[in-house]
Parts: sequence; C-alpha cells; structure tokens
Amino acid sequence: MVQDPCYVIPSRAVFYAQVVRCELVPKWNTLQPIQLPNGSLIQFPPQMSSCSGVPSVHDVQLSEIKTDNFEPLSSPIPVFQ
Repeated sequence: MVQDPCYVIPSRAVFYAQVVRCELVPKWNTLQPIQLPNGSLIQFPPQMSSCSGVPSVHDVQLSEIKTDNFEPLSSPIPVFQ
C-alpha cells in the first residue's frame, strides 16, 4: 500500500511534441522594454537586448501556457518512448 511520502518513478513513458504558433514564447529569452506605472519606459541597450542566450535551455510544456496564448499547428506527435 502506498503511503506518504511516496515517490513513484515510471518505468516507461511516451514523449510527445507539438508544433504551435505563439508570440509569447520568443519574448522569454530577450529583454523587453518595461513600462512603469508613472508612464516611463525602461529601454535596454542594444548589446543587452541582442544577447538572447541559448534557446535550448527554454524547455516549455504547453500545459504551462494558457490555451489562448498559442495556436496548435499540428496534433501531438509521439517522438520517442
């Protein structure tokens, strides 16, 4: 019988990928101007805003994004097991 605390490690899983269109995601690894409540705008120098880092570290699961923020372009596709 399972009791707390319990850690369950699956012995098997299927990983899926899905192609989506989303204007929000590309903004995550670039600095965007910040609008302050008093109307002032903070702009970053080009050398800071053009350094987007490594996109491979942005692991995103669609369950973490509101459905009205993206448009599916494909069905979920099993990638590997």
